[in-house]
Amino acid sequence: MLSATTLAARLAASTAAAARAAFGATAAAAAAGSAWSLVRTRPLSTSAPAAYPRVPRRTAPDTKPKFPRPSMLKLGPAPKPVYHFFPPRKDRPRQPMVKAPPKAKRYLSDVETSRPLPTTFAKGESEKDFKTRPSRIGEPLPKDSHMYPYRFYEITMRRGLFGIPRATRKVMASLGLTKRHQVVWCRVDPRSAGKILKVKELVHVRLTNTIPEKAPLPLGYKRVGSLVGQPL
Repeated sequence: MLSATTLAARLAASTAAAARAAFGATAAAAAAGSAWSLVRTRPLSTSAPAAYPRVPRRTAPDTKPKFPRPSMLKLGPAPKPVYHFFPPRKDRPRQPMVKAPPKAKRYLSDVETSRPLPTTFAKGESEKDFKTRPSRIGEPLPKDSHMYPYRFYEITMRRGLFGIPRATRKVMASLGLTKRHQVVWCRVDPRSAGKILKVKELVHVRLTNTIPEKAPLPLGYKRVGSLVGQPL
């Protein structure tokens, strides 16, 4: 009797010989000008069948209902799990309530004394000019006819808005300030004073009764005449 190894070797040799013969017949038919075209066939395996054992087919899952045994029914319901790493809610110590700090009181006179920390100065201006500039321009108005001693806030933007919170940027936009060294004038009232107090670190404020007229900018050239309608 032949062993399993000898049978496998002989089967592999016969399979290889049959493959070679089939390839030779196909090549001869193509060389002879046969009308049949070359058909791509499935390649034959020359390996031993013992090297690839068949995988057993999986069985269907067991769907029969499993009823508890009488001994399991006598145990009763399972106890609730107890977590020892965290105490129950009723045993936790109550956290002390932390009170919010009281809100700082702001007054209308605070806008006259605020001094920011300027980083840059306008052209032709120095730190000395900034420190010696008067905070009040002109004489105050009489109290009998006016509610406030001055009419306008002269607000100068001293610091940029890079890295400033969005809420603060909105306040600056409501005041009309968008770039450094820009100057705007707002009416003296509690609403304007509240806006200034929110951004007092970014601006410099002075009190005035007049708004200077905007001078026309020079064009950079001088008009001499016109050539419209004249012959060339």
